[in-house]
This record gives sequence, structure tokens and C-alpha cells, in this order.
Amino acid sequence: MNASEINSKCMTSISSMTLVDPVAVMHETSKALCGRDDEFRELLNSYHRVKENRTFEQVVVRGESGIGKTKLVTTLRDYIVREEKECFFCRGKYYRKDTDYEQDPYSEIAAAFSDLCDLILQSKEFNEEKQIRVKEELDTDAEVLRNVITNINPFLEPYEGDQNYISHDIISTYQSFARLKVALKKFLRVVASSLEYPVVIFFDDVQWADQGSSCLLKTILQDKQIKNVMIIHGERIEEAPSTNISLDLKSTCINYDVEISLGNLSEQSVKDMIIAILSSSKKDSVLSSNLGSLGDLA
Repeated sequence: MNASEINSKCMTSISSMTLVDPVAVMHETSKALCGRDDEFRELLNSYHRVKENRTFEQVVVRGESGIGKTKLVTTLRDYIVREEKECFFCRGKYYRKDTDYEQDPYSEIAAAFSDLCDLILQSKEFNEEKQIRVKEELDTDAEVLRNVITNINPFLEPYEGDQNYISHDIISTYQSFARLKVALKKFLRVVASSLEYPVVIFFDDVQWADQGSSCLLKTILQDKQIKNVMIIHGERIEEAPSTNISLDLKSTCINYDVEISLGNLSEQSVKDMIIAILSSSKKDSVLSSNLGSLGDLA
């Protein structure tokens, strides 16, 4: 068999085999949290309290970098997607100021609310009548939100004739920032109260939140009229001593407050995770068999 024939058979064998992406395998098998049952149960209990009682809760998930804070919270999102008819889970992530990522003031709050707008517009239960109600509640404050949450426009435009947007520079003034705080509360209040399922907002790495975002979050947490909302903060404890933002938010919250601290996994939990990753799929054996057949060609 010449080199050309060997190459051709190799290509045929490779194209017919089912390759396993180790990253995909790890992602799939790690859906079951190892050693975090109690923490997830606490997070899930908070969600169910909000859903059943239409309350407003704040949850702070604390732990070292890489300990699994984000994984814990996204597992809650996966649960909601799987078990509920609607999922209103939105997210904003903060970044350290000395990184290459350029972050505008309160941009991650805007990102989370933009996600929420998208989810609302896709929702079957949010009809025209509810849209009109949001527009009426916001009234003239809508123009401030338009400047911050860009995709709120299709949300309001069918019922809003005035398209005069205020400039971004004006938002930085005290008066307009005060209007922004009022408008955000109004928007979250009227939207969440009109939905059957809770609005879950996850702010990751809150220890790096800018001063404006921290102020906006405090305003939301102090609102007694906001219902059917769960706000989750992820915080790196090694960064917290220099910021104390989550402690500040915790003391501000007048609603039900939960703190979940993640420590290192036990030795058994680590073993369970490794076993789950290594024995997750029969695709591994398919890959080994096909690779072996390639060796025979040589």
C-alpha cells in the first residue's frame, strides 16, 4: 500500500469516527455538582421562596477564585430552564479595572437589564397590555433607560412617540443619575410583578463593581415594592477586604438575605468528579477503537 492509499484510508477513517471533545465531556459531566449539594439546595430554596411567596431576596455566593461560584449559580439557571415553563435569568459580570477590558460605569447592570429585555420580549406571557403598563409606569423616565439599556427601544417604541434621546454625558449629572435610579426601580418593579416566574439577576465578581453600579444596586435592594425578584452576587473573598462592596450591599438590603460560602471540596468529592469525567460517555471507547484502527493502517 503506497503513501497515497494510506492517506486516503486515514481520511476516510477519521471522517467516520465520532471524536470526543474533552472540554465538552467535562462540561457535560460536571452538570452534576460534586460536593455542593447543600449549597445548591440553599440556593434553590431561595428561588422557590421567591417564586411561591413573590418576595425579593438577595443571595451572596462567596469563595476564592475558581472555587465554583459561577458554576453553582449557572446550575440554578439550568434547573430553571429544565423545570420551568419560562426562564428569566440574566447576568452581568464585572472586571478588574487594571485589565484590558474597558468597562463603562454601571455597564454590567445595563447588560443584565438588556438580557432581561430580550427574555421579556421572547416570553409568551408578556403581552401588549403588559407592555403598555410598563410604558405608563416609566412615563418620562423611559428616556433615561433608553440611553443606558439600548435594546429597551423595541420594548417601548410601539407605544412611545417621542424619540428624543438624551446624551450619554447628561447621565453623569446628579439629576439624571437620580432619574436613572428611579427608572430602574420602576422598570424592575412593574416587569417582575407582571411575570409568573421570578426574575433572577446574577452579578458576577461584584467585588469589582464601580461606584455607580454599587449605588444603583443599593437603590434596588432598598425598594420595598420590588417583588418576584432574586438577585445573586458572586464575590471573590481574596479581593473583598479591599472593597467590602458585598458587605455594604448586604447591610443595605431590607429584604431576605442569604449568604453561601464555598470552601474547598472534600477528597471524596474530588474523586467523584474525576470518576464522572473519566467514565462519562461511551464515545471514549469509540474514539480509542478508531484510533487503534488508524495504527493498523501504518
